[in-house]
Amino acid sequence: MFPSGSETLAVVGENIKPARLGRRLTAEQVAKMSEISRSTLRQVEKGAANVSIGTYFKVLVVLGLQNDLLKIGAEDFEGRKSQEWGLKINKRARQIKITGLPSREQKYKTDCASFLPWPDK
Repeated sequence: MFPSGSETLAVVGENIKPARLGRRLTAEQVAKMSEISRSTLRQVEKGAANVSIGTYFKVLVVLGLQNDLLKIGAEDFEGRKSQEWGLKINKRARQIKITGLPSREQKYKTDCASFLPWPDK
């Protein structure tokens, strides 16, 4: 099963804290150099989803790990295959309407089930 976003962010946070400690930096030092509060740094190290990616980036820069973000999508073999084969790539994914939800929660959802390597529930 694919990990949820919160599980993924928790792992990111768990990786940031030892990186800080391995560099012998206090939370106060990293927070000050990142121009964030200590409580925000604490949230980053917990992997909180309510913290912006920009804040995560500031902390990674202070720790010298900003190049790790460049690895995202670097090994996207499916995307590269499409480019190499000259397949047309739509600028937008097809939209489907989700039915059966209360009207206030009814939204359009991107249909990307065909791209997922695991079956839908």
